[in-house]
Amino acid sequence: MKYSALFFLSFALCVPATAEVPIDLAQVVLNQCGPEGYRLDGGCAIELGDGTYTVSAPVRLGRCEAGSVGTRNSVAIVGMGAGGMTQVPRFATAGTTLRWTGPAGGTMIEVCGSWFTLQHLTIDAAGAGVAVRLMANNAGSAISHFPRLAHLAIDGADIGIEVRGAVADDQTDFVDLERVSIRNVGVCYSQDSGQTVLVHHRLVECVASRKGWEIRGGSLVCDVCYVGSRGTDPAFIGFHLTKSAIQDGRNLAHHQVAIRGAHMEVRAGRFVVGDANTRYPLSIVDSSYSLQCDPGAATTCEMTVIDWREQSPVIIQGNVYQGSNPSGKKPTPRMCSTPGWRSTGNVVKAEVAPIVWACQ
Repeated sequence: MKYSALFFLSFALCVPATAEVPIDLAQVVLNQCGPEGYRLDGGCAIELGDGTYTVSAPVRLGRCEAGSVGTRNSVAIVGMGAGGMTQVPRFATAGTTLRWTGPAGGTMIEVCGSWFTLQHLTIDAAGAGVAVRLMANNAGSAISHFPRLAHLAIDGADIGIEVRGAVADDQTDFVDLERVSIRNVGVCYSQDSGQTVLVHHRLVECVASRKGWEIRGGSLVCDVCYVGSRGTDPAFIGFHLTKSAIQDGRNLAHHQVAIRGAHMEVRAGRFVVGDANTRYPLSIVDSSYSLQCDPGAATTCEMTVIDWREQSPVIIQGNVYQGSNPSGKKPTPRMCSTPGWRSTGNVVKAEVAPIVWACQ
């Protein structure tokens, strides 16, 4: 062990590069960081060295039960670098990999507490229900602020990153994602918490089979985010702003959402959908939509770019519409918004038919 200038405990693990070593990460955190709860100098850093560490049971850091202040605060778990997604063998470039070997559908890492950091590693979550879950319980004084997930590769879970709480008004605020690649999942990022605000994602890659971003509660600013559809499911949605599953009849649902400098490639399904009937705005600026028609589809291809059933207008500025169709026909983008549009400076490339500004 060693002490840094910030008085954080540092604990380094290292395994041979070709080995897979089981790790009880929750126990490692407990041993090196001390008990949970709010306490002076309670933070520490766990440094995972080169190699693959297998995780056979959920890693639960902090508790969110009502009446509990057993949060796990100011913990950083840091590896030696994330890896690529398409190499053979898998993750050939990863310095550090956490690989799920637990039961199918389980949650790999669940955190309740502020200032949590997870960075510089790959999470091989194949078979897990959720790779990383961030929790809060406002009523139980378990508020989670400033979680940071950075320089990560997440692969294989049904949900890559999930943010939620026990009740509608939990506060998991200032959720920061930077340089995160999420692939081979059902949903890349799912958020359901009415007070989860000031959420910032930047340089995030998402390839999913059902949804890219699912925002059921709270806000989102997504800067330079990529969404790609994995497969040709006609129900796929790139950004879904929808109703909460945990609301108590008030339907606070999502707050304001801004998508900036994004690129979306969809082979089937819709790009952006809002169906919670809220008054919160959506702005999409300097983004591009690539309409990749399904090779098995008919000769004509019409794809819904925005399907907006909210009470507020959509603000779109400086966007580009492009695409391809194996049949040689130009794909047609459709834009649907019941309250109207605020549109300026958008470009439709020659490979795409004119936009249809009407709901079906």
